[in-house]
Amino acid sequence: GMPPYQPNYDLSLAEPSRALSRRWIEQPDDDLTVFSPEDISNIPSILVREVLSELYLAEPPISLVKVKHLEQVYSFNQVLNSEIRIRWLRLCVKVKWEDSIPYALKFLNEQGRMRFVRPLYRDLNAWDLARSQAIANFIAHRPEMHTTTAGLLAKDLKLEV
Repeated sequence: GMPPYQPNYDLSLAEPSRALSRRWIEQPDDDLTVFSPEDISNIPSILVREVLSELYLAEPPISLVKVKHLEQVYSFNQVLNSEIRIRWLRLCVKVKWEDSIPYALKFLNEQGRMRFVRPLYRDLNAWDLARSQAIANFIAHRPEMHTTTAGLLAKDLKLEV
């Protein structure tokens, strides 16, 4: 269970990512020119991951305008780090950015780990516009997948196992 007291953690290493995600969340959509590639150039990839995680979890969700500007400033579609890519693509799908669908499908075809493919397939399946593309992609690439992954994805997509 939970301890009867609140542990005192040193969160100073996480502060750059928290500060940047707060800036993105709080900045008005019509004034996003304050962001630059240097925002993330000096922080480790684990903190970039956390920025994207915090943006994904933001309530209310951040706008499509901000997500497009994130790509314009940081070029996340060009990043090869899978931990960053999954968070970026899930954020894009969450805000229903149509241009992100091909990137998501490409990632699904390159990546076989369930921890990446299941959440992204579920996200795409929950989006009316992307559902048919996700299912077609799954069917086309199912023979290349591990049988356990393919079986669980078929259930997630409500297809015959």
